[in-house]
Amino acid sequence: MEYLLIAFLILCTAALILHAYAKKLRRRLIERILERCLLAKLPAGAWYSGAAARQAAAQLNRMAKPQLQKLLRQFCAGHPTALLRRLTPETAAALRLMNGYGGKPTDALTRAELALLDFETTAAAKFISGFEPKTKTEHARLNHIAAQLALNEGDMLEASTKAAAAAAQFRKLRLPFEEATAYLLGGTVYRACGIEDTAQFLLRAAGKIFAAIGAPAKQAESLVNLGMLMVLGSRFDEAKDYFAQAGELFAKAGDETGGAAVLNQQALTALIEGKYADAQKSERRAQKIFARLKDIRGLALCHDLAAQTAAAMTNWKTAAAQARKAQPLYRQSQNTAALFEAELLEAQALTELGQTQAAEKILRRILAEAQNCKTCFHIANVYSLLGLIYLRRGDNRRAEGLFQQSLGAELHNERWSGAAIDSANIALTAQRRGNSEQADKYRELARQYAEESGLESLKQLLTRKLN
Repeated sequence: MEYLLIAFLILCTAALILHAYAKKLRRRLIERILERCLLAKLPAGAWYSGAAARQAAAQLNRMAKPQLQKLLRQFCAGHPTALLRRLTPETAAALRLMNGYGGKPTDALTRAELALLDFETTAAAKFISGFEPKTKTEHARLNHIAAQLALNEGDMLEASTKAAAAAAQFRKLRLPFEEATAYLLGGTVYRACGIEDTAQFLLRAAGKIFAAIGAPAKQAESLVNLGMLMVLGSRFDEAKDYFAQAGELFAKAGDETGGAAVLNQQALTALIEGKYADAQKSERRAQKIFARLKDIRGLALCHDLAAQTAAAMTNWKTAAAQARKAQPLYRQSQNTAALFEAELLEAQALTELGQTQAAEKILRRILAEAQNCKTCFHIANVYSLLGLIYLRRGDNRRAEGLFQQSLGAELHNERWSGAAIDSANIALTAQRRGNSEQADKYRELARQYAEESGLESLKQLLTRKLN
């Protein structure tokens, strides 16, 4: 009798374990179905939460199979109302956000994530100020938000560290979408730093995960970033292949904004290659789409690219006009770094047109505004252009002082090419002021920094100019 009781207990335990395992498998299957349905048409710039999809799956797992199958079919067919009624208000609200039905989340992390998608970094930082994570998922999300904020402020070390921490945490939590998003962010950071191998590894990893979970728009975003990385390495054919693949995936996801963004990247690639007619053609196509969608961020970049193309063609009047059109759009979308770049480009165009007083006014305004905000904008460029303006006016003393300020900023950021140019300019002003000893010193520094930059074209140019 005693043996029968032990055998019965063993069988009951095994049955309970099998039942729990079956329920876990069922929950994972429901989660996978929800994930596939949500991600198939999710635009690259939309909000998604794998944790919310998991919560929904756990709540739906209590339902009988026939009823659940019916609700899932309706949900995937674009009729989510019946399924949402079976969820808690908080989970239903998260799924509505992912479906594009809007709503106002109350939790700080979601509000911060949505703010970052709209480039509202100040608001995002405010939402997480003093926030204390209570779960591992919240801790991972907080790291990811912190990484994005650090990238916006130009703190690349903090951004890469936080992004790596978030990716590791999301991987342990088995949240593949969030893990891939963290890889994408990390790859963007390393791309901005010019560390090609690491950037490529992270962006490829992100793309593979997005492809595996059925997120075509996010996979396309990874490919766009890979294309941009190839452009930095002058590997233009590879870049064009990535952009073409990305365009197809955006079309598959029905993401018009993403498709137009690809056109802008193709315009930028053509601009860098010196194919100005192709650049203008792609930018104008993108501008029509963004105008129809009333997408101010996309339109701002279109005008910016038009300005850069005009500047490359030395059409300074058009460059100034297009840069001016981009500025209110960048200000409205709170993209401060891009706003400063557009203002700098306008000032450069005005300088070339001989309107140095107007140019100086813009540059002084940038310096005043930049003191009150942290961005990845390189303030050295402002000092350098101001120095050139004073050099043209024959005020060598003030020009040299401005070049010194530019050089200090370039050295702080270890931008050796900029430091080489600033040193050459200081050598020129010193020579004009009759200080041959200082001129010789900065000529030598210019050669050293040019060597450090590794840019052969810069070394050859400075050798000719300095000699």
